[in-house]
Amino acid sequence: MAIIDNITSIYHSLKSRSILQNYTWMTILNIVSPLIGVILYPFVIRKTGSDSYGLFVFAQSVIQYAVQLVSFGFDVPAAKTIAQNKTDKALQSKLVTHVLAMKTMLSLIAITAFLPFVFTLPILSDNKPIFLWSVTLIVAELFNLQFFFQGIGKMRVMSIMSLVFRIMMIPAVFLFIDGPEDNVTYMIITGVTLSAGPICNFLWMIWKEGISLTPLNIPYAKGLIREALPFLCTYFFGQLKTSTLTVLIGVFISMSDVAIFDLGNKIVNIFRNFTTSINITLFPEVVSNANRNSIKRIIHYETIISLIVMGIILIFGYPMVLILGGHSMTMAYPVAIILSFNIYAYLITGAYLNFVFVPSNKYYFVTIEQIIACVSCLSLFLLFATLFNAIAPEYIVLSVALGMAASSALELVFCRYADKKCVIA
Repeated sequence: MAIIDNITSIYHSLKSRSILQNYTWMTILNIVSPLIGVILYPFVIRKTGSDSYGLFVFAQSVIQYAVQLVSFGFDVPAAKTIAQNKTDKALQSKLVTHVLAMKTMLSLIAITAFLPFVFTLPILSDNKPIFLWSVTLIVAELFNLQFFFQGIGKMRVMSIMSLVFRIMMIPAVFLFIDGPEDNVTYMIITGVTLSAGPICNFLWMIWKEGISLTPLNIPYAKGLIREALPFLCTYFFGQLKTSTLTVLIGVFISMSDVAIFDLGNKIVNIFRNFTTSINITLFPEVVSNANRNSIKRIIHYETIISLIVMGIILIFGYPMVLILGGHSMTMAYPVAIILSFNIYAYLITGAYLNFVFVPSNKYYFVTIEQIIACVSCLSLFLLFATLFNAIAPEYIVLSVALGMAASSALELVFCRYADKKCVIA
C-alpha cells in the first residue's frame, strides 16, 4: 500500500493529467517503432542474409554522424522554452522558425561533407547506392520538431502521425524485399517512412497549432546556438560512441557480427523503450518546479523499473533470439544481457540531465558526462577486444557490449559527483 500511496502522491504532485497522456503516447511511439523493426527482422535477415543486413546497419550507423550534427542539441532547451511559454504563439513561431532554418543549413553542410566520402572511401564507394539513400535519414531529422509537441503537451498528435507511416513500412517490406541486393530497397523504405511522419507533423503545426514562419533574427539565432551547443556535444559524443562501435565491428570484425550486435541491441531496445519516455514526459512539469524530494523519488522508482526490465531480458532474451534470428545468432543473447545494464544507466543519467543539470543551468556537466562516456567506451572496447582476440576470438562481439556497459557505469559515477555541485531546493 505504501508504494501505491507514493505513486499516487507523485501523480498528484505533478498536477496534470496531460503528463499521463503524453507518457502513454510517447511510450506507444517508442515501443511500436522498434517493434516494427523486430517484426520485420526475421523476414529481412532471412531474405537478405546476415552480411547484407549487417551492411544496412553499418550504413545507418555511418549516416548517424551527419544526423546528429543536424539535430544540434536544440531539443532540450527548445522544449524548455516551449513548456514555459505554452500560450505564446509568437514566441513559439519564432523559435520553430529559427530551429528549422538552422537545421536546414546544417543539413546542407552535412550532406556536402558526407558525399565526398561516399565516392572516395572504398568501403562506402563499393556500396554507393545504400549510402546515398541513407541521406533520407538526414531529411527525417531536419523535420523532427518533437520539442514543440513535447513542450505544449500534445504528444498524441505527433505520435499518431509518426506511427501511421511507420506501420506502412510493414507491407512495403514484405512486397519489395526478396534477396541480398534488396538492402538498398530496405534503406529507401526506411528513409521514406521515417521522413514522412515529421514532415506531416510540421504541416500540422502550421495548419492546426497556429505556428507561422517568421523573419530570421541573427542575434536570436546566436543565442539558440549558444544554448544548444552543450547538448550538441552531449548527443554527438553519445552517438559517436554507438555509431563508432558499430563501424569498428563492420570494418575490423565482420558484417555478420554487426548483425549479431544489432539483434542484441534490438532486444534491449524493445524493453528500454517502455522506459525512455518517462524522463521526457516528466520534463515539462518537473523542470518548472524542480526539488530534491521529487527527483529522489523519481530516481528510486526508475531504479526499480530498470531492475524488473533487466530480469525480463534475462529470462526471455534467449527464446527471443531464437525466434528472431535463429541458432546462428545465439551470441546476441549474452550481448543483450550485458547491454541491459544500459537501461538502468540511461534512465538514471537521463534523470540527472533533465531534472538536475538543466534546471541548475549546468549544461556543461551534460557535455562532460558524454565525453567521459565516449572516450571510456571506445577505450574499454579496444581493451576488451584485444583480450577476447587473444583468448576467445569467437566471442569478440561481447567486447562491444562490455565496453558500453562499463562506460555507462562511469557515467553514473560522474553524475552522482556532479549532482553535489548543483543547487536544487
